[in-house]
Amino acid sequence: MEDLFFELALADLSGAADLLRPVFARTDGVDGWVSLEVSPLLAHDTQRTIAAARDLSRRSGKSNLFIKIPGTKEGLPAIEAAIFAGVPVNVTLLFSREQYVAAAEAYLRGVERRIEAGLNPAVASVASLFVSRWDVAAAGKAPAELANRLGIAVAQRTYRAYVELLTSPRFQRAANAGTRAQRLLGPALAPRIPKRPTYFM
Repeated sequence: MEDLFFELALADLSGAADLLRPVFARTDGVDGWVSLEVSPLLAHDTQRTIAAARDLSRRSGKSNLFIKIPGTKEGLPAIEAAIFAGVPVNVTLLFSREQYVAAAEAYLRGVERRIEAGLNPAVASVASLFVSRWDVAAAGKAPAELANRLGIAVAQRTYRAYVELLTSPRFQRAANAGTRAQRLLGPALAPRIPKRPTYFM
C-alpha cells in the first residue's frame, strides 16, 4: 500500500514541480519548491530514512523537490547524510529553538562535508517550525491575556537563533564557499484555532 502511495505521490508532485518550475528558475532556486515526506514509519530509523530520501529524490528527477525528513534524534544524521548526498531537505516536525538549532547544525555538517569533498555545497534546505502547535496545547490552560502568545514567543526565540547562526563565523565560511542559507519557515496553521494569528517567516 505504501509503495502505491509513493508512486501516486511522486506522479502528483512531479506535476506540481513542473508547474512551479518558472518560479524556481526566476528566483534562482529560492522559491518554487514542492515537498514529499519519507514514510513516517521511518521516523526513528536513520539508515532507512537516508535510503528512502535518496531513492525518492532520484525517482522524482526534479531539482525543485524537497524531501521531508523529521527533526527527530534519529532524523538528524539522516539530514546530514542526505545533504551530503545532494538531496534537498525540508526538515519537519520542529517545535522549539533547540530542535531548530540541532537541525541547522546537521545541515551545516552536511554542506561542510561537501566542501571538504570538493562538491558544490549549494544544496537547498528549509527548516519548518510548527509554532502554532504550542498554542493548540495551551488553549484553555493559559490566562486569557496570554492566549495565542506562546507560539509567537517560541518563534521569536527560534528566529534569534537563526540570525545568530547566519552571522556566525562558521556559516560565513560555508557561505564563502557557496553554501546557501537553510531557510526558516513557520507553516501557517491558523485554522486549527479560531481567532488566532497566522505565522509566517
